[in-house]
Amino acid sequence: MRRNRYRFEQLCKLVPELRTIYRDVIRVTSFLALEDPRQTTQDDTDYIWYVLFKPRLAKLVGWYATESPERARESDAYTAAYDFLYNALAPSQETLPGSGCDEDYLDDDQEFADSYVTSGELLSIIVERLSLPKTDAYMDRLTTI
Repeated sequence: MRRNRYRFEQLCKLVPELRTIYRDVIRVTSFLALEDPRQTTQDDTDYIWYVLFKPRLAKLVGWYATESPERARESDAYTAAYDFLYNALAPSQETLPGSGCDEDYLDDDQEFADSYVTSGELLSIIVERLSLPKTDAYMDRLTTI
């Protein structure tokens, strides 16, 4: 595998909105580590990624990011941002956050804990509890339920 010529920090200089996505990814990761009463599965993480974050990323970097600087529209830029953000959302078990997260975003009560089972329901809780942007993919998912 060839080394990607971009680093996420470099991309953030070109497209500062990437920092917002990163902040939201970290908030979701912290939420899942601290508040998900069951073991979050890879399917949950993938679902969250493809519905909440990948659509936002595609508007900022890669071929379809028509409003971004030319260098940010290269496929290497997309790959670098994708890999960095996805790995931040789906860390290994050893690196899941458990302390030091910004608990202003988290509520101490666990009333919702037994109220969901599916990835879709978990996604809805995350979006509402953390006030995340509702992507078109998220809104489409709501209309198909």
